[in-house]
Amino acid sequence: MTNPEREAWKDEVLESLQGLEPFRPDPFLFTRIQSRISSSDRPVALLARIPLGASLGGLFLLAALNVAVIVQAGPGIDANASPDTEDAYEQTLTSDFGLYSQ
Repeated sequence: MTNPEREAWKDEVLESLQGLEPFRPDPFLFTRIQSRISSSDRPVALLARIPLGASLGGLFLLAALNVAVIVQAGPGIDANASPDTEDAYEQTLTSDFGLYSQ
């Protein structure tokens, strides 16, 4: 579209909006919404908390399992081991788990 065509299109769109009135809701809509909110039952709130509790429990279980695996694997790992010991350890791992074998 060229610039004059674009301006004509904008004017046409703006003219089509002439005569429109903003939406006016029912005057008692706000009070009805407030009454629904205040009369909500407590079991709904309890049901909303169950998935949150299950999610938190699952995260705690996952964290506990990670800590258990790290603690069990910890004694076999020596941070001050010599390079020869590390190479032997890596060779043991690759042979035990079949890594790099064809």
